[in-house]
Amino acid sequence: QCYQLVVLMLLNLGVACNWRTHTRPRVVKARGSCWKKPSAMFIAAFSLLLIPRLIGAAISHITDCDEVFNYWEPLHYLLHGSGLQTWEYSPEFALRSYFYLIPHGWPSTLLSLGGFDDKVLAFYVTRAVLGCVSAAVEAKLCAAVSRSSAFGHRIGWVLLGFLAVAPGMLHAAVAFLPSSSSMVLCTLAFATWIDTEYRASIFCIAASTILVWPFSGALGVPIAVDVLLRNRKVGLFVGTSFVALVVLLGSSVYVDMGFYGRPVVAGLNIVLYNVLSEATSSELYGTEPWTFYFVNGALNLSVAFVLGMLGPAVALGKWAGGGSAAPLLYLSPLAVWIAIFFPQAHKEERFLFPVYPLICLAGASTLVWVTEGVCEAVERAAPSLKRPTQAVRSLVPGGVFTVFCLFSVSRAIATHRGYHAPLDVYREVSRLNVSATGTRICVGKEWYRFTGSFFLPKPHSEGGCATLEFIKSGYDGLLPKPFAAVNGTSMIPTAMNNVNQEEPSRYIPQASCDYIVDRDNGEVAEFEPRFTAASSEWDRVLCRPFLDSGRTPALYRAFYIPMLSESHTVYTEYCLLKRNVAAASPK
Repeated sequence: QCYQLVVLMLLNLGVACNWRTHTRPRVVKARGSCWKKPSAMFIAAFSLLLIPRLIGAAISHITDCDEVFNYWEPLHYLLHGSGLQTWEYSPEFALRSYFYLIPHGWPSTLLSLGGFDDKVLAFYVTRAVLGCVSAAVEAKLCAAVSRSSAFGHRIGWVLLGFLAVAPGMLHAAVAFLPSSSSMVLCTLAFATWIDTEYRASIFCIAASTILVWPFSGALGVPIAVDVLLRNRKVGLFVGTSFVALVVLLGSSVYVDMGFYGRPVVAGLNIVLYNVLSEATSSELYGTEPWTFYFVNGALNLSVAFVLGMLGPAVALGKWAGGGSAAPLLYLSPLAVWIAIFFPQAHKEERFLFPVYPLICLAGASTLVWVTEGVCEAVERAAPSLKRPTQAVRSLVPGGVFTVFCLFSVSRAIATHRGYHAPLDVYREVSRLNVSATGTRICVGKEWYRFTGSFFLPKPHSEGGCATLEFIKSGYDGLLPKPFAAVNGTSMIPTAMNNVNQEEPSRYIPQASCDYIVDRDNGEVAEFEPRFTAASSEWDRVLCRPFLDSGRTPALYRAFYIPMLSESHTVYTEYCLLKRNVAAASPK
């Protein structure tokens, strides 16, 4: 029933979107039906974007432990009957929606039906599907921008280049996170908004807000203003919003009620916990300085971020100078997002994901508008320079894009070299032979880099399973625990809390571990010995280099510089260790 509801929702979304990617619709009739032929820009953009999205699916490391513990783990439980449960999935708190998880299980289900039972393959195929969907939506945006009088084809092509090469898009497009899904839905909303397909735009914002991440609804405020006040389509807005609310919220509540055993509006619970409650706050999970988003944005979107931050101001200047207000209107969601999220104390890189494409659009617009503005001013002052300025209109964006590519590729190589080790090590974990009595794979201080149960090996033929276990480390917050084998989604788990208070019951003794995954940083701390140095107790199975951010200069942490990075970058070892047979003790 859950799958049927999701299929119905996707069909409704497809009808609402009326996927149109050309200026003059060319209707191609075939056997009594009709469809709208995609534009050349859409086809070119999708073909180009597909390459980096598939590369991202294959090589991107997991940047946020929330992706594993709040999404991959419960999905693994739904598909395979085992996984780790966070407090957000306790029916007592119910901050997460199972409805959101279900579509992400289709690739695994189809692979299983086809006879492919490799869970690691399912992990990467799921990522690839996410990347393909994102590529299609990004291409839709590029096509809409290219044919819009507010932007034009020059901005459309620069936007395509920014999206294709930006290292931030490389991992945001394939991440299993609500912020990534909101990025896709909100990008589709922006594209259909620019194409004046208001029903589709409203529906996409509603889907992102109700089904995925409630805070993304802020991006729909300018769309609502445009539809209600500028275009005066009150009936269209109210009707579409009502249908979206009834269908989307009704479906979500119905599905989640089946899992939690009671009516749940997960999105509302998230808002209550993070915003409206005096007893709880997102700040329990860390705060960052005001510079956080500026630094991360510059690293992950490079030149596009710097230019993008100027976009709304440049659009305002064009409007004040007698130009159209449309560009300012279309870029205003970015200003709204900055105003809401940048002042918040709790900051995370993924909170920028929903506006990554919008930042790229603002950056492309700024580059083209400023270049054309300067050239037009020069031509007015010296008409004889008209021909040289025509060349400048192409050379300047080309030069800036070249610099953008150099920074982006350098950043992508640096992050891959520095942080890909956990995926390599857990790939080796997936190949381990599980004993008949079960195999315990332990993590201590590296618990937050666990890549998920999709990387745990297959059970033994006699029933023994591989399990992830926690050993005590310097971390003193709340760790997840396994879902109950029966009624795990509706049963209230013991030893859970919503204030990030440590639960000692999560830990097992080190002596009970068969394997340990740990990073050797050369230091010893309370509860954090150097397991790799205890060669009499632990044997190395596989070790991979992992960036030592504390001893590597910031420049070389952020970027890969040929011939220099090798001598200035310091690495630790990220290892899979096996208990020495001679040192093994009964569990």
